[in-house]
Amino acid sequence: MAAGSDEPKVKDVEAGMGSSSGGGSPNGSSHPPPRREQSRAHFWEEDVFPQLPEAPDQCKRMAKFHGLPLHCTGHKPLLLATVSGVDAAGKKFVWVARRARKRVMQPYEMIGPQPAIDWFGSLSWKHWSKPGWWVGFLFAVGSTLFLITGIARLTKPVGAPEPWPPGVTSLAAGLSAWPEVIACYVVFFPACLIQVIECTNLDYTARQKKLGRPPPLRLWPTWAHLHTVSWWAALLQVVGILMFMMGVTGDLMAMSKPVSDPVFKWTTGWGFFFGGFLFTMASLLACMEETGSWWKGVVCTRVQDLRSISWVAVFSAFHGSVGFMVLGIGFMFVHMTWANWVGFMAYGQVLASILFLTSGLAGMLEQGNPCHL
Repeated sequence: MAAGSDEPKVKDVEAGMGSSSGGGSPNGSSHPPPRREQSRAHFWEEDVFPQLPEAPDQCKRMAKFHGLPLHCTGHKPLLLATVSGVDAAGKKFVWVARRARKRVMQPYEMIGPQPAIDWFGSLSWKHWSKPGWWVGFLFAVGSTLFLITGIARLTKPVGAPEPWPPGVTSLAAGLSAWPEVIACYVVFFPACLIQVIECTNLDYTARQKKLGRPPPLRLWPTWAHLHTVSWWAALLQVVGILMFMMGVTGDLMAMSKPVSDPVFKWTTGWGFFFGGFLFTMASLLACMEETGSWWKGVVCTRVQDLRSISWVAVFSAFHGSVGFMVLGIGFMFVHMTWANWVGFMAYGQVLASILFLTSGLAGMLEQGNPCHL
């Protein structure tokens, strides 16, 4: 997780907060505190300082912000990922955007050692109301369909049927193009839209605590959403899945009637390449969202990373996205002999689908283990 172990302890933070006896205002004035929307408080301030309109200035000055384009102390970056510092009581905290989005506990809320992982807790119906559960479930289902088609494409009757084109009612189309079309249109596309809604309600838990009941879902982003890594990562995935939809549609059409190489390259090849590229960029932002670092979610540097459900989810999604991007590069720029086809398909679809399946299952597992990192 984002580092935050060496911050100096806040002194006289209460002075920065003001007296609480001045008409209910943090600065002692007779005016009521401004609303969250007026103060432009960020989500981390709502979580760490729930009783205040925004974080005290002294806490902001001493906090370490991680995001884009810079990591710095005392100044928020353009897009925020994680925050570490000390709260009004002098306790250290680490706020992680991904954990707020997934509605699981923040590191500073966890007391004592982590419990054992409940491997089947995420199957409980009580998690079905969370967008994060559906995102993980749908990504797992879609990845399974792509995995099946990838394995089928490693056989010549499906990967290189004779004669070509085999037709949309053929065995080759039924085990390759059709499942991919269903996965992209019916599974992945709704999952990406749900993920945007999830990010647009990143402050859902804070609003629920404030209201004492489940708040209505927000459909449009606020100022704080537009300054958080999470929302832009989800938006990139929506555009990316549209490119994948173009790619699989082109592949299906190529099985119905002959198409020229340029047409295939700029539909299927370009769709997989650019879609994989956008998913890779989105996953890189998700790694930043989880770790506060460009590289800590991309490579494994500690054994404890492998024990983190959230880290496994973002790590697997990133490398799976790279695999699909490489597959698109193969479609566009490589002369596909059977040996080349098997190599690109094994890495760019079979292995990539396994990684996406792992990420989706980890996303579901995360919902059933809210107090586990």
